[in-house]
Amino acid sequence: MGILGSRGPYNDGVYHFCKGEYDRAVRSYRKAVERNQMDHKAWNNLGLAEYKMGNEKEALVCFNRALSIRPEDTYAMLNKAGLTVAQGRYAEALMMIERAILMDPRDPYAYNIKGTALMKSQRYGEAVKAFEEAVGIDPHFRHAKSNLKRAVREFSRSRKLPGGGRKELADRSDQDILEDFMLTRHEDEERLPPGQKGGSPGALSDGISAPDLEEFEEFEDEEDWDEWEDLEGLSWEE
Repeated sequence: MGILGSRGPYNDGVYHFCKGEYDRAVRSYRKAVERNQMDHKAWNNLGLAEYKMGNEKEALVCFNRALSIRPEDTYAMLNKAGLTVAQGRYAEALMMIERAILMDPRDPYAYNIKGTALMKSQRYGEAVKAFEEAVGIDPHFRHAKSNLKRAVREFSRSRKLPGGGRKELADRSDQDILEDFMLTRHEDEERLPPGQKGGSPGALSDGISAPDLEEFEEFEDEEDWDEWEDLEGLSWEE
């Protein structure tokens, strides 16, 4: 038996997913849920792998299965919300996100997804508040920082349009925005064999970890900060 096979199908799936080998991850997670159909984490990860393969219908089935096993699984809940955002059903997605936030009000990723849904709904002021929450919880969350910067800009531009109108987002696709958070909801910790003692499992023992996400620009020039300061003190309710 090879090294991967000795890990078990779930850990094999984690290994392949973190290497970007999504087709192999799908096969491994399929084996994991065949062995234990009540494994909600495996169902969630399988959904993400299916999504990365472009199989949105299969991904949704997997997220729903995870939630049927464990309704409070906020990973699966937020992943399902992400797919719903991508399909343009923002109000429905926001309901799921708010439920996830009630369950875990300190999850920065939930606020990042909430801000994304609000941005796509052109509710820029509310999006700023959501991204602020994400950055306040995790000051090192690059995607939320970048999204906060964009939300501030869009909010500023919307206030400058004739009649207070709003500009349609056109510089990033739904897929690009979705990528900001879909990778964060993958359970990427290796499972320890039964009976093995030690600290909580971390990244895979051979050093494989989740791939670095795209670097986003932050507030790098005075103009950006000036724009931010100009908006301070305003009510973000639109």
